[in-house]
Amino acid sequence: MNKGLFQGSLLSPVLFNVFIDDLLQGLHLKFATADNMFPAVMYADDLLLPWRAESEALSMWIFLQKWNTVNSMRLKLPKCSFVTLGNRCLLLED
Repeated sequence: MNKGLFQGSLLSPVLFNVFIDDLLQGLHLKFATADNMFPAVMYADDLLLPWRAESEALSMWIFLQKWNTVNSMRLKLPKCSFVTLGNRCLLLED
């Protein structure tokens, strides 16, 4: 079974936004707080998930994995990066 559209299709960005919208809504509903109104930031197909505590990072990771499973998506871990600001380091593995 073939999936998707050919690269460069005019419909690709629109359909991608429709497809990904529930992920962003779910992240906002679950992780938005008064001091962090933007628990996820997207540009094109890049997603930034800022967190303040390791437990929040792990919760976001689990949420993202569940969303991927439900939507038949997989993360390409070699394309994923984690940036630590401060003196603590957290490693997430699949």
